[in-house]
Parts: sequence; C-alpha cells; structure tokens
Amino acid sequence: MRLKTIQAPTLQAALDQIRRQMGADAIIVATHEDEGSKGVRVTAAVESPAGEDFIPPMVGPSEDILESLASLLERHGLPNGLIDRILRAVEDQTDGSEDAALAAGLQASLRFEPLPKGPHRRPILVMGPPGTGKTTVAAKLAVRATLAGTTTTLISADPVRLGANDQMRRYAETIGAEFFAVRDEVGLAAALARISPDRLVVIDTPGVNPYALAELAPVIALGHVGPMDGVLVLGAARDAEEAADIARAFRPAKPKRLIATGLDIARRLGAILAAADACELALADYSPRPTLAHGLEPLDAQALAKLLMALAGERKTLS
Repeated sequence: MRLKTIQAPTLQAALDQIRRQMGADAIIVATHEDEGSKGVRVTAAVESPAGEDFIPPMVGPSEDILESLASLLERHGLPNGLIDRILRAVEDQTDGSEDAALAAGLQASLRFEPLPKGPHRRPILVMGPPGTGKTTVAAKLAVRATLAGTTTTLISADPVRLGANDQMRRYAETIGAEFFAVRDEVGLAAALARISPDRLVVIDTPGVNPYALAELAPVIALGHVGPMDGVLVLGAARDAEEAADIARAFRPAKPKRLIATGLDIARRLGAILAAADACELALADYSPRPTLAHGLEPLDAQALAKLLMALAGERKTLS
C-alpha cells in the first residue's frame, strides 16, 4: 500500500486531486484542517499490485507546484471557489513550470479583454465608486490612444465633483484631445452626435455610491444613450468580499470590463479578481503607476500571473 498527502484550499479540491493522481480506488486515510491557512491536508492510500511499486500518474504540474500555487492564491485573498477553479484548470496543463501553469489556470478561469489603443466602435463609459482614480484612468486611456496615433475625445459627464470638468479639460488640452462637458444623458447624446466615428471616445462619470440608487441612476441613464462599453474602475487595496459586493451593486449600470488601480501600493490582488469573478467582468487593464504617460497596461493571463507572483514575493519579503 502506498500513501500520498495532498494539500488544497478545500476538501473538495483535495479529493479532486487525489482522484486525478491516484485513481478511483484511492482510500482516504486522514484529513487535517491547517489552522490559519484556510486549507486542508488529506492523506490517501491505494493498494499496489504484488511486486510492483505504485507510481502516481503524472498529470500536469507536480504536487509541489499545485501546493505552492494554492498558497500563493490564498495569500492574495482570492475566494475559495475561484481558487478551486484555477487549481483544477492548472491540473489539466501539460506545462510543468509554475508561472506557465498559473497563467494557463487564470486563462481558463477568468476573461481578459484589454481596451483598444485605436478607434473603437463604441464610446468607453468609465464608472466606479469615489476615490478609485476613475477620472485619471479616463485620461490615461486617452493618452495611451494619443501616443499610438489615435485622435481622441474626452467627455466629462461629472456635474457633481467640484472642478471635475476643469480637470478633464486640462487633460484634454495637454494631449490635444477634443473635449465636451455635459450634465446629463441629454447633453451626452448631443455631444456624441457631433463626434467623428474615427475617434476613441472616453466618457468620465461621477464617482458614486452604488448602493444608493439615487446616485447610481444618472450613470445608468448615461449608459442608455446608445451602445457603450462600460468599464468599472476599482482599487486593488481593498477587501475582496467588499470589492465583489461593490461590483455586484454596479450591475444595473452594465459594466463589461474592469480596470484595476492602486497596484503601486497594493500587495494583494484578491479584491480585483473577486470583483471580476462575481460579475463575470473581463479584466481589461491595470494602472501600475500614477503617471499619465505609460500609466496603463493591458492585463492578460501572463501579465496577471507575473503580478500575482511578484506582489506575493514582495509581501513575503516585507513581513
């Protein structure tokens, strides 16, 4: 009889690994819940044929890599259900390297749709709660497009925050972008009717409390002016459950993508991934630095895997 111990975020994830690596005849010998790690260890046994040594079938990355990735995702504070899905996807990979396996697991478990640098068929409607850097993200999208040779239009639809229109106007003047300031959906419709279709149009909206319908309603109305690509902007340095709740509260405004900000101070990305997973938002871009030029980077599975591993390493060093 041969024994094998599996560590995973949940009991079901551990049982799935045992079934894949040891077969359906494996018997559970012991289970142990690790204190403080939100994980479990399960020991299983299987009978070896007479005169033969049992060699667990190697399917995908090694057990050590799976355990390392489970620990990594836990340190970032991802929801257990999402961790399980990522690890199940990782197990099916044939590339045994840790970073490639993680990228493949992320690709299979989440959606990635970076925003364009060139002309776009729909205006980009930027929304989010106060204090997430939403207006700066709108400007960064326009700057990135301008640097790529695309003519851009910035629209400020924020009549709430003092100085919001002036701030966006200054951004537009700096990069030579067309600029409109509107108060509501009527003004937005009139502005859009005047804009050439060969431009990238970015619309900044008020930072709102999504739990207050009176605040969220104007953003919903702006999105109903015509076909829009709604983008939710969230800061990475917040609690994962709270971020997921905020994303759910923004559902009536119909965001389709998520941009992550605050990665220059965040050391965990669980909030961003929890929010994207909770509302099936595609991860679009992230803001690694506060500068407008080169201050926004596309986010794909490979880039996210590198960020998860690098940030977790920095956090471990600091602690």
